[in-house]
Amino acid sequence: MGNYIVCGNYGANNIGDEAILEGLLYVLKQSDSDAKFIVMSGNPEETKDIHGVEAVKFFPSGLRSLLNFATIKATLNAYKKSDTFVLGGGGLFTDHSSLKAVWIWFIQTLLAKIYGKKIVMIGQSVGPLDSKIARFITKTVFSWASSISVRDESSKKVLSDIGVNLEVEMRGDLAMNLTEIYKDILLEKKTAQLDQKTYSVVNLKYIGRTNNVYEQEVVKFIEFLINQSTQEVYLKPFGAGQISDEKYLNKLIVQYNLDKNKVHVHTDYSLKGTLKLLTNAEFVLGMRLHSLILSRVCRVPFIGLNYHDKVRDYFKNSSQILDLDKITYEKLRSCYEEVIKDK
Repeated sequence: MGNYIVCGNYGANNIGDEAILEGLLYVLKQSDSDAKFIVMSGNPEETKDIHGVEAVKFFPSGLRSLLNFATIKATLNAYKKSDTFVLGGGGLFTDHSSLKAVWIWFIQTLLAKIYGKKIVMIGQSVGPLDSKIARFITKTVFSWASSISVRDESSKKVLSDIGVNLEVEMRGDLAMNLTEIYKDILLEKKTAQLDQKTYSVVNLKYIGRTNNVYEQEVVKFIEFLINQSTQEVYLKPFGAGQISDEKYLNKLIVQYNLDKNKVHVHTDYSLKGTLKLLTNAEFVLGMRLHSLILSRVCRVPFIGLNYHDKVRDYFKNSSQILDLDKITYEKLRSCYEEVIKDK
């Protein structure tokens, strides 16, 4: 029986990261049925409720949070009780927007190294790493690991380029394990009735250049979908951020005066609720990576909007992934008609 302390971007109001954690716990239980887990989370109470595991706060990575002695003690005790530190998946190591993420995961892994714990990296996505300090920290952390797996070939190449000499396994994204965990839901796909409303799902996230690049073209495409007589659209939030998906999508409805009888914001953040929504959808237009990965889990036709290297890296060479800065309504509609035809 192993005692695992599991670390990742959990408890951060992000469906993709919770899907990763669910898939990771499944993998660890498959290999060790008597395993015990403590999960490091931004919101331990929420993580306990969702995943049914013991949870503690991350070790502080800033001076102000170091003053919370009770939190620190609980976290250090979790390290002491564990045999293995697992850093589980997602795009953790990148300085795409800042060095903060790389620093946070370095601190968590450093403690495992200090306590002499076995360190395992599972389902990682690495890069881009633009700064020398980000490359140095990432190389250091991965060099401490006893085993490494990544979810895409690009991450494997980045690790090789920065000098990580350990063997790196290709595993894919941990959320794909939801095909086994939620197989009953995935088999519930309804048979369409002639009088039954069908719907598509659209996931968008706010980015700084949103209004200037693709937003209006996507709105035209949403209007095309709802103007089909049986079609409705669910705008599906997947995460937080500078502006949460939910806030942004609600604003989009108002700003573009979209028909509220046909365009709805879906606010069930549970994995079960999300999978039920996607499983019965006709089509998904997704921006966040896990809106696309979960569409694949649910076997629903999709188009991805490539806003970040990790989207293109995961779906390498797929004609279903369109570069955000080249989006037009005509291109969206053409691609939609292709994926629906090949459904």
